[in-house]
Amino acid sequence: MKEIDVFLQELNRLEGRGDHKDRPSCRQCLTQEPSYRCRDCITGHLLCQTCIVTYHAHNPFHRLEVWNGSFFERVTLKSLGLRIQLGHPLGDPCPLPVPPSGNSFTVIDTSGVHEVGVDFCGCGIHGTTVQQLLRHRLYPATVQNPTTAATFRVLSHFQLLSFESKCSVYEYFQTLVRESDNTGLIKVKDRYKELLRMMHEWRHLRKLKRFGYSHHISDRSGLNSSEDPEEQFSCAILCPACPHPGINLPYRWEDAPKQTSWLYTLFLALDANFRLSRKGVSSKERDPCLTQGNGYFVKETDFLDHLESHKGQRQMPSTCVSHDAVNNADTKDARGLVVTGIGTVDCARHDMKRPNGVGDLQKGERYVNMDYFFYSSLRNTSIKNIVASYDIACQWSRNFKERMISSFPASWPVNKSDSVNIRFLVPKFHLPAHIEKCQQDYSFNYAKGVGRTEGEAPERGWADINGLSSSTREMGPGSRQDTLEDHMGAWNWRKVTAMGLTLLRKISTAITEKSVQHQAWRQLTSVLDPQQVSQWLREVEAWENDLSLPNPFESRTTDLSQANVRLSLAEQDARELQTNTNQFLSQSDISPSAMIYMGLDLEETIHKLQADEKSLGTHATPLQRARLQEKKNALHRKLTSWQEVQAIYIPAIASAVRTMGHTEDELRGTDFSVFGINLWLPSSIGEKAPWDRRLGEYEWLLRDAQARDALNGLRQNLRLRDFLLKKKKDWSCGVRQNTRLQTIISQALKKISGFATKYRITRTALSRLAPVLQKGHAWSAEFPLLRDEDIQGLPVQSLGEGRRVLSWIWTSHTVSDVSTEEPQLTDTLQIQWCRSRARAMRWSEEIQLLQEEMRRVLSYLSYFANLWSQRAATAATSSHQCQDSHVSEGLVAHALRQSKLRSSLHDHFAMLWCNVSLWVAGGEVPENVDQE
Repeated sequence: MKEIDVFLQELNRLEGRGDHKDRPSCRQCLTQEPSYRCRDCITGHLLCQTCIVTYHAHNPFHRLEVWNGSFFERVTLKSLGLRIQLGHPLGDPCPLPVPPSGNSFTVIDTSGVHEVGVDFCGCGIHGTTVQQLLRHRLYPATVQNPTTAATFRVLSHFQLLSFESKCSVYEYFQTLVRESDNTGLIKVKDRYKELLRMMHEWRHLRKLKRFGYSHHISDRSGLNSSEDPEEQFSCAILCPACPHPGINLPYRWEDAPKQTSWLYTLFLALDANFRLSRKGVSSKERDPCLTQGNGYFVKETDFLDHLESHKGQRQMPSTCVSHDAVNNADTKDARGLVVTGIGTVDCARHDMKRPNGVGDLQKGERYVNMDYFFYSSLRNTSIKNIVASYDIACQWSRNFKERMISSFPASWPVNKSDSVNIRFLVPKFHLPAHIEKCQQDYSFNYAKGVGRTEGEAPERGWADINGLSSSTREMGPGSRQDTLEDHMGAWNWRKVTAMGLTLLRKISTAITEKSVQHQAWRQLTSVLDPQQVSQWLREVEAWENDLSLPNPFESRTTDLSQANVRLSLAEQDARELQTNTNQFLSQSDISPSAMIYMGLDLEETIHKLQADEKSLGTHATPLQRARLQEKKNALHRKLTSWQEVQAIYIPAIASAVRTMGHTEDELRGTDFSVFGINLWLPSSIGEKAPWDRRLGEYEWLLRDAQARDALNGLRQNLRLRDFLLKKKKDWSCGVRQNTRLQTIISQALKKISGFATKYRITRTALSRLAPVLQKGHAWSAEFPLLRDEDIQGLPVQSLGEGRRVLSWIWTSHTVSDVSTEEPQLTDTLQIQWCRSRARAMRWSEEIQLLQEEMRRVLSYLSYFANLWSQRAATAATSSHQCQDSHVSEGLVAHALRQSKLRSSLHDHFAMLWCNVSLWVAGGEVPENVDQE
């Protein structure tokens, strides 16, 4: 802010002639008066007319200004006499220059829309007008008498800009118009339609060049002319990490044993997007598609034949929740739309579009469309294991095989081999929207051999491409499809170039999480009954191998009803009431252990009354305060009676009481606060006074049991709370039901707080007794400190399952004390043990999958580096058959550049991953491994 004046002064200085103000002559020729400068040159020198025209022979699309004596105003190079001679080297005149029609030529560049002087070569030896323009990096708007062209620079610039910003050609052209003139006083020629057409063609030509279409044609030059030159040619970027037989799979991969064959699984994800619709604009004749099924979209003719053969077919309604994708597939409103959206098949693990796996939807998300997209993306594959992720997989998988055999009896790859296995799963984010049965049967978290795949790949692709919806909706069929193809290719290529760091970060996370989850699984296993664990292991392994068996992740006990919950609370209150009123009849009948037990009971009663007093608040009614005072009076009488018994077993307690500053009258007074009394149990006395060590042993045993009871009560009420919260969310509606449930939930929360307080007090007492009784430190591992964040219920949802770690209260050794006594808790523990094992297994599988994917990526890059080298060699040896040796040299250069690019990517990725095997072996990853 302090330098604002300096910046403004310099900007205003540029409006004048600056250092050239007092310069009388041009600094180049030193003769003429300097009056012209260039807005796009960095120097900003003032030159004379002759010098500035000569200077800009290499930059004919710069914008000039002339000093009119008062200020600078716009002037064009064409008006100053600059002409661009095509077909000849710069500076060589053409003996037969041919001006364009009307001597008017428009060039679109990143600096604006320019009127330039152009002369074609009429010698007849430098190619046609189109070739002359292309050799000067000018793209003609038409092949017949072109009068408009765009620079390669502006076409490439818009293509990259649209990949990132999703701006339309119209918006970009209007930007160029304002670059040319932002006042509206100068008429800039409207070349929007021409730029739109040039961009359509440019996208396609660049794609053909990148994928070596010219090399493909030269390789097939020996074929009969009747064969389609585009046959077996694809413009789709494959996923390097996916399995591709013959490219990145090892020799005889199909014969791999069952223990490793799952590593060659193909993970696919299906989804539909209704934002990428298209209105009834133009036609296929006026706006044809240039890709013609050699990219990401399905082949149109075959697809339309498939739709026609299934015309009028309606699909069954959903048996899960009311999925709109299923129930509204045939009834979606399509007024004014020729295409309601698109469906896709993606690589589920790496977010890349599959070749021939994208197509248009005419109504809703119909099976007839999605079946074809799935079939088309798998038509040429020989992979045996396939995992298909779809947000309605539970419905789509019904009668799937029958539909595919009926629709594609001869070409469906599964028909060719009975060993092909397809597993249907639901993406993790979409899974909670399904019924509980589907959540167990179609979960990625529980499926064997899927690693940490989550199946949401299409959603990330939609987020990137949905910005095009406003422009592609208004496009013709060909322009729309080719535009989407281009953006899908850019998305795939960006994924390929980033795969080095992407896989590195994934495996770094996987190594760390594997250690955490395996430790949590081992800890939970160690506190459970070994026989039960063995039985659970057999059940879950059997289910993984045969999905028709009972699912071990499903609960086998019925949930508590609301009536049972209320009865359980009432019985628990009755037990506590009975405990509070259980008085010893005679002092002679009170044993030392009974005295200690009474002390613990009084301690618990004190803390309960404290909690009751806090819950009253400042606006308690007289009746509420009276009831509380009556309880305090009763407690006071019990304390007085108990202290008399305590004095028998611990005579020194009287002096201890006096050290607290309380007299006997104060102890018997009604104004004395019972909450301030120290009961002086052995854990409180410590070394302050002598006492019989047997009393300490009694208290230790009772405290140990008290801690276990507190943990059991805490676990029981946490499960109760979670059940009530789920019931309230799923079934409670209306003020009445919500109020009743909230009351019961409040009771459960109060009990959770009470049991937590009871455990903490008991643990404190144990920590004081342990050194006096020489108990060592083993007890502290069984009874850890209880923090607020440790008070967690068992997880009830699968969302976020992969990184979940159970609180120690569920993995403590005290769990085994009740696992055989409560069937519901036993069932819950089995499910949690199975989930804990599944988490550990999925992270282990993820590491193996990532290592295999890294190997496949390197093999893929080596394969295509060698392929491009072979293309270069083929182009070089067949150069004598080419009429233009310059074209042959270009083919060789392009192939070698592509080969070098893939070799460089290979070496870069190999360097990033060089230490991965050591990290996996050591189970530890250094910090900041993804920082370059």
